[in-house]
Amino acid sequence: MKNPNLFSGAGVDCNRVKIGGRTDLLGDPNIKPEKPHTIIGFPGGDVEIARTSDGNYWVHVAVRHPVDDPLADRGKIIGARIDFDGRYGDEANRVLRKEVAAGDVTHIAFLVAQAQS
Repeated sequence: MKNPNLFSGAGVDCNRVKIGGRTDLLGDPNIKPEKPHTIIGFPGGDVEIARTSDGNYWVHVAVRHPVDDPLADRGKIIGARIDFDGRYGDEANRVLRKEVAAGDVTHIAFLVAQAQS
């Protein structure tokens, strides 16, 4: 069953994406009004950026399964990594690679807030 909290944006709730270009979400409706969801679909999966009520952003990467949509291209996450400021996270990446290699990772999400100076 599809997670009702994932990719909940539809039509009027979604920002347009510039294919082959950059789409900037500014997080400030006084500068540029934006809708709460930005979704990019690709063969096998989707990326969704969803603005939270407090102005942060969830970034979701998920694969599609036949149970979600029998006609959709099925996807599988085959690699992932975490980069830290100025270093590569060996231990974190070892654990992440092990989970991905097991073959059952279907969704990865990150909550991103603007860094304070």
